[in-house]
Amino acid sequence: MQTTAEPTETLLATKNTIYAAKQRVKTESLQSLSPMVQLKQNLSDSDYTTQVKTDSDGTLKALFFCHNSSLELLQAYNTILFLDSTYKTNKYKMPLLHIAGVSGNNNSFSVAFCFLAEENVDYYTWALKCFSSVISVHEITPPEVLMTDRELALMNAIEDVFPNSTHMLCTWHIEKNILTNATRLIKDQDLVRKILSHWSNLIKISTPSEFYSSFSRFAAIYPGEFIDYVEKTWIPLAPRFANAWTKKITHFDHRTSSRIESSHSYIKTHLLNSQASLPEVVKLITLALQGQHHEIKSEFHQQKITALQNIHSIFSLCHGKISNFALRTAHSRYRSLNHEDPGRCHKNQQKRTGIPCKHRIAQLLHAGKRVDPKEFHTQWHLKVCLFFNFIPVSSLHSVSEVLVFFHLISIFFRI
Repeated sequence: MQTTAEPTETLLATKNTIYAAKQRVKTESLQSLSPMVQLKQNLSDSDYTTQVKTDSDGTLKALFFCHNSSLELLQAYNTILFLDSTYKTNKYKMPLLHIAGVSGNNNSFSVAFCFLAEENVDYYTWALKCFSSVISVHEITPPEVLMTDRELALMNAIEDVFPNSTHMLCTWHIEKNILTNATRLIKDQDLVRKILSHWSNLIKISTPSEFYSSFSRFAAIYPGEFIDYVEKTWIPLAPRFANAWTKKITHFDHRTSSRIESSHSYIKTHLLNSQASLPEVVKLITLALQGQHHEIKSEFHQQKITALQNIHSIFSLCHGKISNFALRTAHSRYRSLNHEDPGRCHKNQQKRTGIPCKHRIAQLLHAGKRVDPKEFHTQWHLKVCLFFNFIPVSSLHSVSEVLVFFHLISIFFRI
């Protein structure tokens, strides 16, 4: 190796000196670019689709990001999505809107994220429009069903951006809210427990007319102030959570948003603490997605080549084509079948779950036919061909560029 220094000269350079020099070169290379241009330049080579919202002086107000591999999963499994914000993920105290889906084997996967400066209609609408734009560009069908809790700003944004999607509300959050208000308004705890039990039965009623009749009886029993709260807050929204309406919606038996809660927990197990910078948060989320997608892909590949044991032969055409979760559910329905009298079929269960009901299985048995994979909703079909491997983050040049970009976010925060 050639050098301009004389052989007898000693070159002194500490690690700090080298680091400072590298940082100086990096800074100089970016000085001619505005922060927004730097942002776009760094994102152009990344595996994230991103949008940035800033105020008039360039301060970052929202950051939407969605990994390409999440879009691959969404392309295959887009019927139902779960939306909710989580907190304590970053030192800027920005809420993180999290959108999650469910795979064909009933496993959760993260779809997209958005850091928000505020949780209001404008910010939620902006985030959902970003998401809508992304799925439109990738020719992904908009979700048929969106599940949230009663976050009014988010509910209004959904109605604006996804007017053709069915919006369902989490029954667990509703019952929790009813418990809180009943406890506040009613001092008799035995009566509160009775109310919760009565409400739980009420929302399971099968027809709208029976629901309203039963609620009239409910209203006549309990204190007026509590009933006023229920009538104002929940009854107008009953079609979004009561079985009388949701039984005809293909929601795969999801009536709560517990799936998004578990998705929050999964992501947070990969975060170091609540004081991480946004570059750190994004890097750790990337690692979480890497593990999540690898698990889903490996599981589906295994199911593709290994037949599920102890499943009735009527499902033989479905091995390697339908997920184990759906096959086990269908087999359980077969076992519950009364072959002499399968009972009356209302066709709600198959519509709701996308899995053949016992009545349909009985029809096929009596006709001497096997269950065709087409009997299952596409949600339960194995689609491993759509998934690709993550390139390890440690060796991904584009990921390192993404992290350099996110380092620039601190500029927008004026800290």
